[in-house]
Amino acid sequence: MEGHIVIYFQHHAESKLVDVRHSDELNITSYNHNCLSHSHTCVDVMHAIGTAANFRTTIARLQAFQGVDKVSFVVAPQREEGCC
Repeated sequence: MEGHIVIYFQHHAESKLVDVRHSDELNITSYNHNCLSHSHTCVDVMHAIGTAANFRTTIARLQAFQGVDKVSFVVAPQREEGCC
């Protein structure tokens, strides 16, 4: 499966996210970091490919990190043919 993991966190938790980006559990093909100055929150978006089990494991791991406020997963629709 494929989709985006969206992680809202406090800046001090950022170093823990590096391990997730470079783990062998998911293939992270794109990564984006933003600072939301109005809400004083950081957000990372990771485009990832992997098995459902590996997504569950990774999301549970992220949720356990101190300083991580919210983790969401947006699964991409699966098509047999079409654009892209």
